[in-house]
Amino acid sequence: MSEPPIEVSAEGVEPKARKTGHRASDLAIGLAALLISLISLAVAIHHGKMQERLVAANSWPYLTYITTNGGFGEEPGRIVLAIENAGSGPALLQNLVVRYRGEVVKHPQHLLQLCCGVAPGVDLTRQAPPPAAAAQLAPSAVGSAIGVYKPGMRTRVLEYAADPAQQAIWDGLNSARVELEFDACYCSVLDECFRSDLVSMTPTRVDACPARGPDTFGG
Repeated sequence: MSEPPIEVSAEGVEPKARKTGHRASDLAIGLAALLISLISLAVAIHHGKMQERLVAANSWPYLTYITTNGGFGEEPGRIVLAIENAGSGPALLQNLVVRYRGEVVKHPQHLLQLCCGVAPGVDLTRQAPPPAAAAQLAPSAVGSAIGVYKPGMRTRVLEYAADPAQQAIWDGLNSARVELEFDACYCSVLDECFRSDLVSMTPTRVDACPARGPDTFGG
């Protein structure tokens, strides 16, 4: 009765090379079995890495700065400053520093002071009135930029509608919105973190995001 082609052990079922009685043939068969096992292991490792890359690609966030003065379906004349997640996975924006002409911008009201001559004591970032009163809209600080962004989600940092009585402010903000510089740090659900200027297509991988400090936009 011939020997079985497989061997059962505590570790499972394994192939077992048949012995021919010839040392050279037995050695060749054993080497062939070892080679097949190594190839199978290499294929399994490669498949695992491909799966990891696929998961990472499906979880990759990409935050970008969006601004318009009436595009994207917005009301004509309305200036919008926003951050959008154009990636395929959620993003946790942990830190954001905004600069205007080299100076750190603390919050939306501070930007209006730097770009548009709004006095520090004048608060224009109140909640906007209904659309029917659009001609009298003051700037509206819509919400904090720090937080979780789902894929496709856009968070408005500041918006300002055309107001003939405040044309100088509108003009100043319209110019400033394309001069802003960003230093953002965000992470994916896989704890992969990225540092970005929210403009370039290639954010830089980092080990972790820095803690929020006094320069963080919006505190």
